[in-house]
Amino acid sequence: MDCFAALNIEPTVSSHTIKCAYAKALQVLLTDLSSNHFTTLRRSYIQALRSSRSIFEAPSSLENTEHAQATTTQNDNSLHLKEFTISSLRHALYLHPHNSFILTEISKFYIEINKYRLAVDILESILIFTPSHKEARQLLIKTEHTWCLRLEKRFNTLSPEDMEYLIRHKIHNKQYSEALTQLKRAISSRLQGLHAPTIYRLSAECMATLRIDTATNYFEKSLEHTYDLNENPSTALLAYIEHLFAQKHFDTLLLLIDDLIKLDPNQHRSHYLKGESLSQIKHYKQSITSLRYAIGLCPNKVGYYDRIAHAYRELGHTEKAGHYAKAGSDIHMEQVDA
Repeated sequence: MDCFAALNIEPTVSSHTIKCAYAKALQVLLTDLSSNHFTTLRRSYIQALRSSRSIFEAPSSLENTEHAQATTTQNDNSLHLKEFTISSLRHALYLHPHNSFILTEISKFYIEINKYRLAVDILESILIFTPSHKEARQLLIKTEHTWCLRLEKRFNTLSPEDMEYLIRHKIHNKQYSEALTQLKRAISSRLQGLHAPTIYRLSAECMATLRIDTATNYFEKSLEHTYDLNENPSTALLAYIEHLFAQKHFDTLLLLIDDLIKLDPNQHRSHYLKGESLSQIKHYKQSITSLRYAIGLCPNKVGYYDRIAHAYRELGHTEKAGHYAKAGSDIHMEQVDA
């Protein structure tokens, strides 16, 4: 698909892969002084996200990000930019690709001229490859707040992506009641122009957090709309299964979990949820198989070792329980020392 080619990746169902590719492509585009096609690139990014919903295959990992990660860890303080014009900044970025200090200064320029959407994308691109960049994170929080205030004023005319962005921002900041109010407005007034599975799923997640009984119904509506659109249901299904797990509805969860695993057999969380649910209903032998899959896919997750040790202990296999408990403890100590 052309939208994936614009991001220099193969078609994929992984939104994280798409986001990383967009971040890298945006940083590269900023070094090209002859081009200002930021809107065109963002359209390709949005289209790739939309197209990914109809892809039914396990997500692939993002390749070729090592260069961006390596170059952003250089000593940014060694650069002294005297002239903060956009041309000089972009030229400096051309000379020092992916430099987080220069990218931060570029984002400040776009903030000053009220191009908040582009500034947010640039700051997010920095944090994808340099998660510990404090200035970029602080500036992103401030910029998102300002941008969202402006979005709220024109809520009824927002694009589907901007509306989802505004609502996700409120959820991220634990403003669940406000987010749910906006979601209800969206459903009642303009659902036809939005992505119904996402809107119902976000509504359900807010309801679940606020302990509203109708959350389950909204998770089910999200799945129904996903199937109606013939889209990959993995995101909606995982959200519903997480809700069932939190509510301790293990029997219902086990009826659905294999469908999720078939969609993405490499998702460690799915195997863990199956294994722990089996353990909760005392099917320890079966739970061990799923928990071992989870550990194989994510060997640094300490909690998985604790739960498989518990299952072995319940079966009377104290030696194996001790082996996994020790392995989990060793990994925990390594993570603490790191």
